[in-house]
Amino acid sequence: MDNKDDNLREMEKIYEEQQREYAEERNNYRMNVNDSKQNLDHKLAMVFRIGRYLLIIIIIFFVVKYEFNLIDSFQEQINEGVKEGTKEEIELHEIKLVGPGRALKVGEEYILTVEYTPSDATNKGVDFVSSDPDIVEVDAAGHIYGKSVGSAKIIGLSKNKRQSTLVVIVEE
Repeated sequence: MDNKDDNLREMEKIYEEQQREYAEERNNYRMNVNDSKQNLDHKLAMVFRIGRYLLIIIIIFFVVKYEFNLIDSFQEQINEGVKEGTKEEIELHEIKLVGPGRALKVGEEYILTVEYTPSDATNKGVDFVSSDPDIVEVDAAGHIYGKSVGSAKIIGLSKNKRQSTLVVIVEE
């Protein structure tokens, strides 16, 4: 019987040993699976981080490219402006005030026309004055107003001191 008991104890020891080995293998497997998951999580995190960096780099690239396009566009506009700003000045030689060609009525309004010679002169602009504002009034834009019966001279003076005079008659 001792032999059976010894065999039984031996089998129990082998069984316990196998159980321990099985438990150890199971733990090792779980640790390997956890390590694999952690490795996978780590690798995925790296992929996402790299992807985020690449996206940022791509965005920066397009922003910089857009900014350079804007700078080029602004530079072209500036260059065009400089070209336009360097036009040769064409001096004004003569101005002529053109009136209504008839007498104005009291209370009537008329807009004077200014003829410039040469017509493409670059320094256009005329100031107006009336010799008698109680008869004919004139504003800065060349609008004349008949205020009372009589006649008055409207004088136009250009920026480069060219002058033209127009006699305006106002009737009832």
